[in-house]
Amino acid sequence: MAIDKNAEPGVVSIACGPAKVIDGLWEYAISPYKSTEKNAGAAVRESPLLNTVGQVASSVYGGPAGAAAYAAWSTYNLTGDPKLALRAGVIIGGTSYVMQGVAKMPVSTDSEIVRKAAVAGAIGGLAVAAAHGTSKDIKDGSLKSAAMILIQVGYQKFTDTPLDAEKLTATRGGYCMMSSGADCSPPDYVLVKDDSGKVLYGDPTQFHPGDQVANYVVLQVDKDTTSGFKYWVSEQSPVMSAVGRVPPWNAMALAHDKLVIEYNLSAPASVATIPPAVVITYAGTGASVYSSIQSAVVNSANAHPADSKPAAGPATSNSYTVAVCTDPKNVDPKQPNVITKITVDSSNSKTSQLICEVTEETHGGLTHPWHSSHDTNDCIRRAIDLTAQLTRSGLACLTPQT
Repeated sequence: MAIDKNAEPGVVSIACGPAKVIDGLWEYAISPYKSTEKNAGAAVRESPLLNTVGQVASSVYGGPAGAAAYAAWSTYNLTGDPKLALRAGVIIGGTSYVMQGVAKMPVSTDSEIVRKAAVAGAIGGLAVAAAHGTSKDIKDGSLKSAAMILIQVGYQKFTDTPLDAEKLTATRGGYCMMSSGADCSPPDYVLVKDDSGKVLYGDPTQFHPGDQVANYVVLQVDKDTTSGFKYWVSEQSPVMSAVGRVPPWNAMALAHDKLVIEYNLSAPASVATIPPAVVITYAGTGASVYSSIQSAVVNSANAHPADSKPAAGPATSNSYTVAVCTDPKNVDPKQPNVITKITVDSSNSKTSQLICEVTEETHGGLTHPWHSSHDTNDCIRRAIDLTAQLTRSGLACLTPQT
């Protein structure tokens, strides 16, 4: 991040107030050039919107590792507690990793869509449970994860393009979509014209897969619009081009353009539908799930103070059930459940050889697929991964209420 020591604190957080979505994203696009790390930390504390944008951007550009790093950084800025920061980073990074596998599940039929949503829901609920979320938090995390899949499916059906924030992030500036034959014009097959050949608008959903991803944000203009307010809020503006590189802002704009074209929306209706389009698109990226996980971690600092402080006194051990997985095809009441547990050794003894272990209990007995002598969060991540594997294999995994 570039540092400007003259930047004023709070600029981004002020712009990201509830009624200023576009202003906030505009500010986010240029904030790396004007904010110190300290100011950025203050901004995410004051602005949930900016924190969400940062989490999605880190996930898109950095994958699970980027998601984990940003989650740890932002949680530390929210709590000042390095242990909570590490927990949030590990759980969100692990969840991002597992969700990549879920993304590859087919959605050709209704039953496949339902199954994929159910798997995502189980993983989301599990992740929030691992973050010490309440029963309500776990339910919300599960519902948000399932909704994420349904939004992704709906997005692809509506735009004929997967909701892939990375692939839909602008790789070039905007075209002069209202002009044909100019240097700034898009390929002619993108343009919709009247009988006389006059360009009515450009349809961004008509770009070919091999084309560079253009900036679709805000206003379409012709080749002669090179200055003034109309230019600065157009797809060719350098500021709007920067916003188009903020995931998944350009993905939202693509679907919104399709909506405007499909239903011939008026200018006021077009503007009015931008905020809900932003919310829905971000939910489809999993941003709301990550927010739920982080909130559960942060709130656990107050609900469970011992989680963020070293244990005192004699060595002790604590275990809790992360998930209960059953075979939905099994109707034999005598068949025991398959249980995955995380056993945490909360001892502060320097002689302790085992900090935590993951225990899988089946009708065949107990197995210990993972243990750690360094960090309990590593066991949490492994338990999330293991439960996801069991779910993908056909088992129904639920998180017990806490």
